[in-house]
Amino acid sequence: MQKFNNNITVDAQDQQHQHWLPPRHCWLKCNVGAEFHNDGRITSGGRCIRDATRQFIRAGTFSIAEGEALALWKAMQIAHRIWQTLYLKLMHKWLQKSFM
Repeated sequence: MQKFNNNITVDAQDQQHQHWLPPRHCWLKCNVGAEFHNDGRITSGGRCIRDATRQFIRAGTFSIAEGEALALWKAMQIAHRIWQTLYLKLMHKWLQKSFM
């Protein structure tokens, strides 16, 4: 059992027994997952893309820096859409250097 916050819990066993459903004809489906490993204080994630015939198209993983960059990009999109100024708090040293 994984507890994400006060309101949401997910039974890991239930996750393993879910059946993958293909996308509609001529569509692609991208399954994305991320995990925080508390012991090692590591965040990792990945993605897998398949078509309607269940054929594998592409997969990949991302590092902590890439995960933070994706979150930053999404925050910038939201701020731009609602015309708000965005304060950036960058945790990863590589990203901090990129903006200096």
